[in-house]
Amino acid sequence: MCFKNSETKGMSLKFPEIGQAIQYLSKDPKHLFNQAERQVQEGDYQSALDSLDQALGLNPRNPEFWYLKGKILAYHLKEAHHAPVAFDKALKFAAYNNKFRKKIFNNRGNVLKDLGRNEEAVTDYHKALRIDSSYWQARKGWGALIFSRFYDYSTALAKLDEGFPLSQAKLKDASPKVRNYHQQGCGQLHRTKGKIHYKHGLQQADPYPSWEKAKTSYEQALRFLTAQVFPKERIEIIEELIQVFLALGQIKEAEHLLREGSALLDRLLMQTQNFQHKRMLTLEFTSRDA
Repeated sequence: MCFKNSETKGMSLKFPEIGQAIQYLSKDPKHLFNQAERQVQEGDYQSALDSLDQALGLNPRNPEFWYLKGKILAYHLKEAHHAPVAFDKALKFAAYNNKFRKKIFNNRGNVLKDLGRNEEAVTDYHKALRIDSSYWQARKGWGALIFSRFYDYSTALAKLDEGFPLSQAKLKDASPKVRNYHQQGCGQLHRTKGKIHYKHGLQQADPYPSWEKAKTSYEQALRFLTAQVFPKERIEIIEELIQVFLALGQIKEAEHLLREGSALLDRLLMQTQNFQHKRMLTLEFTSRDA
């Protein structure tokens, strides 16, 4: 294609400017961090890690960069053995930010639990709750660890129960964000109790009393995790509650929930505009073990 000189004059000036802008952004750690966050949302975790490593090469003292790296390693690339180092760095550079530190302690606790370093995990959950006693994620992780690693059914349930009054007290907070956070917390604490009751039942000669308790806990979770506000989490709980109904031989109830879950998933997929997000949702809810 041919251009007249008058047409190309302006363009010849713009190309170097564009190149300079790209070069500048490639050396901007905040831009690289934002790029990594987008790549995580798109499911491109290795590229996200590469972007973060570039950002850390430019700014190795940013705790947010280390925190996201730890989460990618732990939850997406299945390299949990490398994640504690990233969380250690995040804690080092977030020395005076307790709101952030509780999240780091909680996630490091989750990783240490998965690595079988149970006492260290308990210490991290405890540190997170010392900063904020209503931080339900840490209480959820601690309760699950007590049951799965220390095999203490009653203490695990008691640890989870400690969180309900703390979150319920926040359900009338003036801030919608605070209300939603603690509504989610009540639902997730009930969900974790449901999991524990169900697994405890599998270990008993007569599993049905524990499975009935699991059913009650999951139904309580659904009261808090509504389809309007928490559609993805509601689908996850529906899947788990269907398993309980089938164990109890309550087929009609399981079929009813299956229809609800399928309709909710269809609606969620229709509302998801991003193709990659839609693909990830489809894989998540169709590739699980039956």
